[in-house]
Amino acid sequence: MVSSSQRRLLRLLCRIYGLMMLAYPSKFRREYSREMALVFSNRARDVVQNKGSWALLPFSLHIIWDWLTTTLHETEIMRKALTVGVTGISSISLAASGFLALSYVAFKGPNDLRPLTGLILFVALSALTLVVLAANISLMWTDLLFLAGAAGLVWLGWSMVERTLSGPHFEGYALVMGGVGIFQGALTLVLFLWRLSKGWSTAVVG
Repeated sequence: MVSSSQRRLLRLLCRIYGLMMLAYPSKFRREYSREMALVFSNRARDVVQNKGSWALLPFSLHIIWDWLTTTLHETEIMRKALTVGVTGISSISLAASGFLALSYVAFKGPNDLRPLTGLILFVALSALTLVVLAANISLMWTDLLFLAGAAGLVWLGWSMVERTLSGPHFEGYALVMGGVGIFQGALTLVLFLWRLSKGWSTAVVG
């Protein structure tokens, strides 16, 4: 039996998956998007029913990897779309995280900043992503660093969503920021895996 909080979590994942489908060509989406969305929804529901909410994390990572392998070697248009998407979501995340952090300090004071740990990761990764993309920096160690940060952001976003949906008090901002974190982390993972794969391909060819 799926609880109400798990149903909300499944709806959020289905919306994120719907956004991921935009990476495919329009003809492909017209023919297969409905069936793919239905399969994803049914598989996600089965995972929740049989293994619980936390089992959705490895399931989601597996879906992201499958999606990545089918879109990674698309045309230059795909790379530009990913760059625009990561830049946009990073800007939104940076602005929202900064606003929430300043609001917290204004209302609570600077005495206990531990609740801001998650927002600090949002701010740091978003700011660094914008700088790296604007400066067109592409080094192996920076890309690996961003892969680790993006994976951490997905985990943080997921934990925020899970904690909000399973907790006694519903906090809308935490749910929104958690969803943003999952989406931002996933897009950043895709973009920097793309960059790494292109670097590896160049090294092999060279």
